[in-house]
Amino acid sequence: MIALAKHGAPGTEDLYFDLLKVKAKTLVVWGQDDRAGALDVGLFMLRRLADARMHIFPRCGHWAHVEHRDEFNREVLNFFQLT
Repeated sequence: MIALAKHGAPGTEDLYFDLLKVKAKTLVVWGQDDRAGALDVGLFMLRRLADARMHIFPRCGHWAHVEHRDEFNREVLNFFQLT
């Protein structure tokens, strides 16, 4: 999991430049209504990662794997079949 720091917030690590180093195919999963991380952060990651796909869950907060368990599992399995 990659966490992006907001302007060097205490207890966080800024991984901004490290995103460009990731060469593996990456699935970015985001909840449209995530209050812990704005959708813009996920879209930023999508643009910075070399080979990324993104799935945005509608009517979903921060825990897509819990809130939309079945669809999340299908997306992850489909992603692994593509890699």
